[in-house]
Amino acid sequence: MSERQKYIDKMADQLKTWDNEIVKLQQKASQMNDNVKQKYQDEVSKLKDRKNQMQQRLNELKQSSDSAWKELKGGFERSWKELKSAFSKADSDFKNHD
Repeated sequence: MSERQKYIDKMADQLKTWDNEIVKLQQKASQMNDNVKQKYQDEVSKLKDRKNQMQQRLNELKQSSDSAWKELKGGFERSWKELKSAFSKADSDFKNHD
């Protein structure tokens, strides 16, 4: 398996993990009191949108040529770090509210 394919598979697995995390966060948000429920539901919605954008970018990486792959990978990794940070922040926010 090529390095490129290993990278794509690893990112796809992480996106699946984040899908599961989104479901857990949605469940937590739905159980919160009305004063904060909407705030957390909005936060989960934003995470879901960003995760879906990353899925689209991953699909672009899969379909890219070898020369475009290297260029796209850099932008993908920057966006990936931002999404990872957003998930960490959301997780922390939800834990602090428990």
